[in-house]
This record gives sequence, structure tokens and C-alpha cells, in this order.
Amino acid sequence: IRVLYRVAARDWGMKGLENPITDLARSPTARKRRLGGDEEQRLLAQLKASGAYFAPLAELALESAMRQAELLSLTAADVDLENRIANVRDSQDATSRTVPLSPRATEIIRSLPQPMSLVAPLFPVSRDSVIRTFRKACDDAGIRHLSFHDLRHEAIARICARMPMQRAMRVIGYK
Repeated sequence: IRVLYRVAARDWGMKGLENPITDLARSPTARKRRLGGDEEQRLLAQLKASGAYFAPLAELALESAMRQAELLSLTAADVDLENRIANVRDSQDATSRTVPLSPRATEIIRSLPQPMSLVAPLFPVSRDSVIRTFRKACDDAGIRHLSFHDLRHEAIARICARMPMQRAMRVIGYK
């Protein structure tokens, strides 16, 4: 709404228009949600009961800090398990990057059902089904205010705790 009033005044010449929400405090945009206690185990248990792909998807997100779109676009051709790397297409800026895979990440990928071809997605599920299943799993596990993207935040915090910042930034995909 703030932007609408700013555009109206600046671009449309409506200088006298009074913005009714000028005095309202802005809500913080950065999320700070981390997994606590046994939330990770409860979440993964619920996701395992939801199908073959949802728990491994969440585990790989926690292990690699890849974005949901990057994970869903991964194909067998994108992954080199011998060299433990994945080439991901960055949905944020249409570039690609190489993500090193931990031994656990390669184990997760190896445990997946074999894709039909090298260009078939490793996770043949839709974004909508991931969102729905994740929300239901959180509800069933009694976990509040957690989104799939929060798994990336959790993974970033874990990665930054165990490696130098410059290397962590490259792994995570930050410039």
C-alpha cells in the first residue's frame, strides 16, 4: 500500500493524496525461524509418511541449502555423485552454480528411486504438492510457523558454523 501511494504521488501527479498507513510500523521482512528441539525429527517422520520424495527433499534442503526450485529442477544429469557436486540452475538470476555435496547429501540422492531418464527430475513432485505436504506435515507434527524456505535458512546457519564465510557464500549461492 505504501508503494501504491508513493507511485500515485510521484508518477500520477496525485501529490495531495494522504497515505492512511504512514504511521503504521513496518513488519520485519527477514524471517528468523530455525528448527528447535526435536522439530527436525518430527517433521521428517511426518514427511516420510507422505510419500517417497518429501522427506529426502527436505533432508537435501537441510544438507545443501539449495532453494526449493533448484531442488525440484535437479536431474540425474545435473548430479555427479563420484565428484560429489550438483550443477543447479539458480532460479533467482537465471545463472547456474556448482554446489558441493556432502557425504550425507550423496547418500540421500542415492536413496531416491531411479529417475526414468537423465533429464527426468530427481524429485518428480510439483511445487504445489511440496507446499501442501509440507504444511500438513508441520501441522501433524505440531510445528508452527515453519515454511520450506526456512529449511534453507537452517542449512545456511549450519554451513556457516562449520566453514569460512567466503567458502560458505559460494556454496550457498550468495554473491
